[in-house]
Amino acid sequence: MEHRRQLFIGSGGVGGGGGVPSDAAGLASYRSDMGKGLSELCPPYREAYVFGARLNTPNADGWNCVPEIMEPTSTFDLSRITPGREVVVVLLVGFYISSAVPVEHRWYRGRDNASLFTYRHSIPDPAQYGYGYWEWYYVYSFIGYVPWEIWENGNHYMKIATPGYSRRLDFNISGFSPPETEREILLAPGESQAVSFKVYPCRKKPYYVAVNGLRGSFIAR
Repeated sequence: MEHRRQLFIGSGGVGGGGGVPSDAAGLASYRSDMGKGLSELCPPYREAYVFGARLNTPNADGWNCVPEIMEPTSTFDLSRITPGREVVVVLLVGFYISSAVPVEHRWYRGRDNASLFTYRHSIPDPAQYGYGYWEWYYVYSFIGYVPWEIWENGNHYMKIATPGYSRRLDFNISGFSPPETEREILLAPGESQAVSFKVYPCRKKPYYVAVNGLRGSFIAR
């Protein structure tokens, strides 16, 4: 199974505040949510809208305060979204974290529990930065409308796993229409006909097409 962004799979957001005495031990708490984008509620009020964005482009790294989910929902209609786009984002926020914490976001297809994508991140030890604890810290990941991730209607889900906190978030996909993969063209002797078809390249690279021994190519940029 092919995954995008092998060097830094998924999308990791990092935020940290505070750094007063290390009396936060045992007070760590978490919250999580799912939706269509992320927004920053303090200056400069940035937004990272995920639903329909180009692959790998939404970025909410290093914001100045805890993000909020834009358009929180568990239903996603892809009927107006072009394949090769991002569609769902999940946000995990931790508070009063006084040690290093591993985080996993695991995405699954509901009908057979097939693993679609796993994003791993480690919240660093605040002591490495001279702090007693992280007042807040956030991690997010998103998943795309591509054959190796979201490629059918129906139930999907993702699981957040970190020591002291776990949660399953279910979501439903609708509006998916399988692209045309085969077409029969009948021609009389000597007849010609122009034929067009759609493709949804998900990576920047050359693509090759072969039809009855005739070959062509195009480059996705």
